[in-house]
Amino acid sequence: MENDKLRIFEMAFGFTVLILCAIQADAAKCIPCSEAFSIMDPCKDYLMGLGPDEPTPKCCLAAIGLIQMAESQETRKATCLCFKEKESSLNPNRVEQLRQACAAKLPIYPTTDCSR
Repeated sequence: MENDKLRIFEMAFGFTVLILCAIQADAAKCIPCSEAFSIMDPCKDYLMGLGPDEPTPKCCLAAIGLIQMAESQETRKATCLCFKEKESSLNPNRVEQLRQACAAKLPIYPTTDCSR
């Protein structure tokens, strides 16, 4: 039951971000939350603190790929909001380690202000 509620909330949040992307001038380049999460799937266990002590090469490639896809400021804001929703399941130390190890300035650090 709890998983169903969480799933509905995630879908509603993703839909909200998608709508925000659609009303932006750069809508063609917007990345839906589901796609951003899918791109970062190679990092999932690592970011949750369940995987290896270092991000894998596939994880680094995924992180860099997501950054390259989020070209516009509005797209980066929307992507940031997607990951803010997931921040409670992310290990903040691992997020910072990923940013440093992969030289990837991901918009997913827990203290990131998504409005900038």
